[in-house]
Amino acid sequence: MRFMKRFSLIVLLFIGFSFSCLAQPEHRISFGLGWFNNEYIKEIIREKEDVEYDFPEPFDKGDFKYTDKNMKSLPINLNFHYECSIGQRWGFGFCLGYDRIRYHQESDYFTSIGEQTSPHGITYTLWDNHHTWERFYRHFLYIMPEATFYWFKNKYISLYSKAGICVGWEIQKTEVTVPDSGTTVNSDSKFYYHVSLVSLESGGRYLRGFVELGYGVQGVLQYGVKYIPKGSNMFIKE
Repeated sequence: MRFMKRFSLIVLLFIGFSFSCLAQPEHRISFGLGWFNNEYIKEIIREKEDVEYDFPEPFDKGDFKYTDKNMKSLPINLNFHYECSIGQRWGFGFCLGYDRIRYHQESDYFTSIGEQTSPHGITYTLWDNHHTWERFYRHFLYIMPEATFYWFKNKYISLYSKAGICVGWEIQKTEVTVPDSGTTVNSDSKFYYHVSLVSLESGGRYLRGFVELGYGVQGVLQYGVKYIPKGSNMFIKE
């Protein structure tokens, strides 16, 4: 319920923004694919790290879990952008984006069941081990306000930089397949950001392709198509 209230509030705010921007003479609508968002890059780094794993020292009683994750999804996300230009240099809008990371993972649950002393006087902990196979999904959803600065703009090509920040949502879903099947779902709000330092759009007066290089939730590389409605390109130089 809290998730739906937050989502509805943000949608209403952006509907209001869109209506207020209708009086402005230039609009841009675009759809893009992003590659390697910052969360995916973090997971790649974690998988490449050589981490030694040992049982707890000293051998205290307790419970703990060890999980081995392997990513199985392509690093692609979907982004829908709307932008309204304010003058020759600035544009303001939002991005509606979605991404998913899928894992196959094995988990070992260790539970202390007591201690035992060897004939040589060495005391050690006895552990009960429970092994599971799981599929783990992370879904990312965000509506991100964006600000764009145009270094150069005309009717065939534009060079710009862009930045955005927001609080979105991450939904985690775990499907246990072995030994017993079951599904758990958790969700939480999360801080997201994105910066595209070098961005280029090129094409005709109304339909263009674009490519952006940056870092954040939209990916290191993003490309797609951009539509500029007729009558809304007053700020484009001839």
